[in-house]
Amino acid sequence: MKTLAVVCLLLVQTAVLCAQQGMPEVTTQVPDDLTTISKEYPAWLLRNWGRSAREDRRISDAFLLLNRSLEKDPNNPETLTELALTYFASNDVQQATFNLERALNNRARLSSKDLEFSILYELSDIYRNGNEYILDYERILRDIVAQDPAFTGSDEFSENLKKGIIDTLNEGTHRGYNSSLDRVVTLYRLEDSFSLKAHVELGVFYVHSGRYMEAQEHLIFAVLKMYTRLISQIRENDPVYAFEGSREFFQRIARRPSYLEYLQESGFDQALYYLGSASYGSNTGRSGVYRGIWNTVQQLPFDTVYKARASRQLENPALENILYGSRQYQNEVNNRN
Repeated sequence: MKTLAVVCLLLVQTAVLCAQQGMPEVTTQVPDDLTTISKEYPAWLLRNWGRSAREDRRISDAFLLLNRSLEKDPNNPETLTELALTYFASNDVQQATFNLERALNNRARLSSKDLEFSILYELSDIYRNGNEYILDYERILRDIVAQDPAFTGSDEFSENLKKGIIDTLNEGTHRGYNSSLDRVVTLYRLEDSFSLKAHVELGVFYVHSGRYMEAQEHLIFAVLKMYTRLISQIRENDPVYAFEGSREFFQRIARRPSYLEYLQESGFDQALYYLGSASYGSNTGRSGVYRGIWNTVQQLPFDTVYKARASRQLENPALENILYGSRQYQNEVNNRN
């Protein structure tokens, strides 16, 4: 998993930072005979040795060293994360998940927010792939977006910003704009952040749960964040650039391979298509709202399955399949509440 590689990298960076902050210089090479390990060795060194042992595929040694580290520093979240990675290496996803959750429960001791978000996204990937964990999938994604101040901020500015974006989208097309989405992009900006992927996934999840208004909120935030990032990059080379509509915007993007690559890899096509589906399902806006969004999908400067899906929706609009609205799912929701 891509997220798993990020977790590994962040833990290595944390170890380097610890060394730079004056921790004792002790060899990082794992001893061949672990029976010689002194009880006086610090927990951080045992953790680093555990990481090295895992990377060398000495899995049983890694478990021994990491558990010894936890004996000296119980519930250290970085050690628990290393332990989870070692369980992944031994194909024990259940124990890996258990220890990632333990690390998350001790997040206040993590050395960086980046590592916290990497753990959260790793858990979301695990839970997304197991239907029996679908409520945990939602819980983890909501945990991520809850830390996005633009989305959840309780101050007057944040509340007005969110309301303004949603209201503008649902007002329908105004004179001078090809779609209400283009008007949103003209009037508002949202900086890209750690929460982008979570907004997209929650939005798609809520569409397939029949929770269309919630889906629309997350998806317009995700789409606007992606527009904002690319508009900012364009302005680095053309400071007087002004957004004039998605058609012209996509034509400009198509001429820059790095911009086009971001648009393809960020999930923009999926987020945009499902924003149309959420707007259709919520029935809060005029028909021009979702039709304008699906028309924008068809203008994307690269091939994607969502172009064909948008075309079918324009010909014969229909709700997306409800995948998470089964009686079993509702029973689980009720039991947890």
